[in-house]
Amino acid sequence: MRKWIAAVVLILAGALPAAAQVEPAAEVEARCLAVVQAILNETLDACRETGRDQVCYGHAPLEAVPRAEADLSLAAAGDLADAAAVQSLALGALDAGESAWGLALARLSANMPDEAVTMLLFGAAEVENAGLDVPLVTFPARIRALAGANIRALPAPDAETVALGSLGQPLLVVGRLEDSSWLWVQLEDDRLGWVLAGLLLVEGDTGLLAAVDPADPSIPNTFYGPLQAVMLRAKAGERAACLDAPGGILAQTPAGERTVALWVNSALLVVQPSSTIYLPAQADEMAVWVLEGRVGLLAAGQSRSISAGERVRVPLTDGLVGQIAPRLPEPYVYAEARALPVMALPREIIVPVALGGVIIPGQPQVDPLTGVDVDDPCTVAAFAEARLRSGPGTNYPVRALIQAGDSARPDGRAAGTTDGLLWWRLTRDFWVRSDAVYAAGACGTLPLVEAPPVPVKP
Repeated sequence: MRKWIAAVVLILAGALPAAAQVEPAAEVEARCLAVVQAILNETLDACRETGRDQVCYGHAPLEAVPRAEADLSLAAAGDLADAAAVQSLALGALDAGESAWGLALARLSANMPDEAVTMLLFGAAEVENAGLDVPLVTFPARIRALAGANIRALPAPDAETVALGSLGQPLLVVGRLEDSSWLWVQLEDDRLGWVLAGLLLVEGDTGLLAAVDPADPSIPNTFYGPLQAVMLRAKAGERAACLDAPGGILAQTPAGERTVALWVNSALLVVQPSSTIYLPAQADEMAVWVLEGRVGLLAAGQSRSISAGERVRVPLTDGLVGQIAPRLPEPYVYAEARALPVMALPREIIVPVALGGVIIPGQPQVDPLTGVDVDDPCTVAAFAEARLRSGPGTNYPVRALIQAGDSARPDGRAAGTTDGLLWWRLTRDFWVRSDAVYAAGACGTLPLVEAPPVPVKP
């Protein structure tokens, strides 16, 4: 339990506001951290016995609505229920004054026979269980063979030919043989047939397709398991009153060889083994943050591959992915990512550093300080490769490197703890020494801020 408390302090300290309107920042920080530590530890303690395909009530405020005619009792910390009995969960934002933070913990079998995906639902989020209502995975594909492909009535080289496919022809893969050597496909005119797997270029992991018995020519009726398919949205009218804490879903897949399919707001997520992802609860946009591992995203007919330290954003229409393609992968906002309660997950991870929202990448032949007047916000730009440290001094660890031409807007300044030089604070996570950058704008008006504690080496 102590390591969880220490981890919370290290991970969440950098996400606190620089000042409070009513009480000193140090008191706000201490009070908020104490509440967060207590709630997370209470949740972990109460939910230790959570089994496969079960949901545990972690902490209030949390409102659970049952499926029709289902028996559901989720009303107090430690209460357990079958995930299939849950229709929806509504969680409340972090409020240190009320010692409130809605949390629920779930362990889902998904498409794994023995292990489970761990899912933490928290903050101002509403989650609707669409599992058992949404058909399991299908993948778009195209014929890759130059000579085309025979689409046959059965998975055998001498079986009757249903159709002749040509190079690049689009198909929908709806199933596979148990050994994945043949794939069951649907043509644009809804006819079904079998194709040798090597003749198709499939946008997805064919291991996630339902295994089909060729003797039973019906479309697979396998569905997503409970909470393997969800609708996620922000809880209207709620906002964190303390740490500006995020809300949404953290999910972690176990180590091994099996990928996991998740359906979120009509987008397909193919999560690799040993991966940890964050899905923030938002109104008009869905985002997939990858904290560990790799995720494939299929939305609006487009696929994206997302690596650790990146996110992909997808516009939503009425809460669902529409016809607008997902954006390209980009660095996530590290200051927000490191505030996530990853210590509640079974496998310990280190959130990768990312400079999204902090650093403006340099452009060739463009001076980032051109046009910055003396009264404009302070802007600093690196004239060569520069180190970003976690505090104002060389006794703080290096967190990242920036290149010549990269720029940022500091929000504070401080004297170096080891060299007496001026250091610019880009965020609470990143500091740069003044002799490594050029500066322009109203930099002299930035507030003097306290240096964070120097990390103690183990």
